[in-house]
Amino acid sequence: MAHANPRPEEFPTVKSRSTPAPAGTAQIDGARNRKPAAADIAAQRLQIALEGAQISVWETDLRTNEIWLDAAWARFLGETPGETRTNAAQLLGLVHPDDRAHVVAAAVAIQKGEIENYAEEHRVRTAQGGWRWILSRGRVIERDIGGRPLCVSGTNTDITERKQADENHRVQTERMRVGQSAARLIVMDWNVLNNEIGWSDSPEWLRGPLPRVGTYPPFIRQIPADDVARFFAARAKALETGMDQSIEFRFIRTDGQLLWIRSHYRVCAYAHDKPTRMLIALHDITDYKRAQERIDFLAHQDTLTALPNRVLFQDRMKQAAARALRERTKVAMLYLDLDNFKTINDCLGHAVGDGLLRAVATALLACVRESDTVSRHGSDEFVIMLPGLADADAVMPVLEKLTERFKLPFNAGSQALAISASIGVAVCPEDGVDFESLLKNADMAMHQAKESGKNTYRFHDGNLNVEAIEHLTLRNGLRAAIERREFVLHYQPQVDLTSGAVTGAEALVRWNHPRLGTIAPGRFVPIAEETGLIVPIGEWVLREACRQLAAWRKAGMRELVVTVNLSAAQFRRGDLEQIVVRALHDSGLEPAGLELELTESVLIRDAEATLATVRRLRALGVKFSIDDFGTGYSSLSYLKRFAVDKLKIDKSFIDDLASDREDAAIVRAVIQMANGLGLRTIAEGVEDESQMRHLLLNNCDAAQGYYFAPPLTAAAFADYVVLASPLRN
Repeated sequence: MAHANPRPEEFPTVKSRSTPAPAGTAQIDGARNRKPAAADIAAQRLQIALEGAQISVWETDLRTNEIWLDAAWARFLGETPGETRTNAAQLLGLVHPDDRAHVVAAAVAIQKGEIENYAEEHRVRTAQGGWRWILSRGRVIERDIGGRPLCVSGTNTDITERKQADENHRVQTERMRVGQSAARLIVMDWNVLNNEIGWSDSPEWLRGPLPRVGTYPPFIRQIPADDVARFFAARAKALETGMDQSIEFRFIRTDGQLLWIRSHYRVCAYAHDKPTRMLIALHDITDYKRAQERIDFLAHQDTLTALPNRVLFQDRMKQAAARALRERTKVAMLYLDLDNFKTINDCLGHAVGDGLLRAVATALLACVRESDTVSRHGSDEFVIMLPGLADADAVMPVLEKLTERFKLPFNAGSQALAISASIGVAVCPEDGVDFESLLKNADMAMHQAKESGKNTYRFHDGNLNVEAIEHLTLRNGLRAAIERREFVLHYQPQVDLTSGAVTGAEALVRWNHPRLGTIAPGRFVPIAEETGLIVPIGEWVLREACRQLAAWRKAGMRELVVTVNLSAAQFRRGDLEQIVVRALHDSGLEPAGLELELTESVLIRDAEATLATVRRLRALGVKFSIDDFGTGYSSLSYLKRFAVDKLKIDKSFIDDLASDREDAAIVRAVIQMANGLGLRTIAEGVEDESQMRHLLLNNCDAAQGYYFAPPLTAAAFADYVVLASPLRN
């Protein structure tokens, strides 16, 4: 049969160290009865050697903007090999100015979630000042609950040689010299007739450290047994068909190091229509294999705990559910959330927190069977799959093991930490047959366990779905509500008890949900604080309240003061002072017209930083009051230091003011103490005349509540101020 062999001018040469071919061997141009020229064989060797490659693995954490690159990246740049940690700005500084636009465009597109993966080419500056071409490939490997990319991973391949070859064929020889040394590639020249082997280069890197005297051990002995058959099968097929063959196999060096080798077989000479000589290119692809394993690991495993991630868990869950339906068994999904894990992270640091998560992962694996799957889905959230159960009761032994294990401390580095967990259980097929349904129902059950006091477990109960679904609906809709401007402020009048005049208003946020209607703050503010969205919502409230009061003052209501509640998260953010100043400036409101309301928890947490912020804002003329006074602790020790203007008496003391002696005594004591310190007092939640008269008799300065008016829209509040009469008799 005919054989498709390359022309000599297409296949550069490498000098063989093998024994000269016997007389009668054929040339490679198809004339099989002529003796092949040495230059033709060498040319074919050099063509095979052009298959070298260099690959570097990288990973970008979009939450921190940190980029990790393996040791190969430093080699690309001509630096001392070692892992690199950098950020986008520093890495972009290495990119050629002409290439930066499309590099940035690709990075922005994948960060916004517009594309799943990308591949683009650009130049980077080396340590020596030159430029190398890089083929960069990347894809999203982790997303948050909203689907936004959190982590991108990929590879950088040095394609400088290919680029140079495309541009200038004259540098082919130098490219090959660099390519051979970098790719660690050698070529075997195998004489089929007498089994003699010659090498294009010393195979010492393949064999390991050996004496330079004597002969090398047989090559085949260092290939694992299950790969030897494939090695010879590919060789036999190349000899039989005359067509090139390629395989990958493992190779164990004499020093025990495992290498991955890609071999490429080509028959290069014939005699009397039979092959007489074969070239086998051996290319060390160990780094490439490790890079692929790293990418596969990042795609399917959690990098911190090495547990399966959501992607791998979902695949296993799908298979287990299908098998359960087929075999009429059950699959349980356990959603486990660590209680108060954030406190450990905040107080002891993320390094200790990471150590705790690894310890918990190890403990969870010890509580389940080998056939079960433990995965990590979020910061402190683990999901466990228990397949092949006879019934739902079969989950109990595992729950009991988990309960007992969490009674013991976990070793996180040098510290032993105690932590509990809340667990939700959903069972297939009763609670769903697909991954998303089971996960949602297990998550709901876990939240029910949290609401039951934590450190317990709950099975999914369809009757409690309504409340859980509403919670998820509000949680998922909050961010969009900010963007769509669905929030509105209502204003509750604050009335001077002596004159009956309206002296101010407390700004209270409402959410005009497009489907659920008006939502009171008690339903969504806790969720906003939980997700951190209370910060942008609080900033909007502050700006809108200042704008509205400025408009009222311009309309003639000069004496009004607007009160805005502040959350602890706004103080922790660190830029509260700038936000307040900007709101006052943009609205044109005088600082004396704004009163900021603090809770005792805000004062107690990080008191020094809070005190500094309060003092600077007071120096501008902004007023401060303490909300819910008396319901917390340690307030008295802070009153003098913070020098607030007003104390607000909590509604819980006002409700039974006329009938409860203890409440009446507390209210009287608070008012007397405030008067002694030169502070004004205001009571909230006043709902009847008896409460109002009791406050008036005890010299309380002001009050608010439904006895006077509920929270009103801006227009209704303006009408109320105009129409309000002196204090009712």
